[in-house]
Amino acid sequence: MVGSAYFHNNESAIVMDGKIVAAVQEELFSRIRHDASFTQNANRYVLEESGFHFEKLSAIAFCKKSLLKIQRFMDKFSQPI
Repeated sequence: MVGSAYFHNNESAIVMDGKIVAAVQEELFSRIRHDASFTQNANRYVLEESGFHFEKLSAIAFCKKSLLKIQRFMDKFSQPI
């Protein structure tokens, strides 16, 4: 599974043997243009569309250094007000 989260145009995809099996952007489900939320709906869709089960995935990859973005997000909202 490949995807991005917490950026604009978040997406999720299943790639098998170098070919895209299923892919979709989160905004298709949320109806929010450039949705920057976690790709929960997109993840569910590509798993269902591809017939894969989460437990059977050999790897999960994020593009655009998502963990750095998540850390910045956590730092921003964990500051005392």
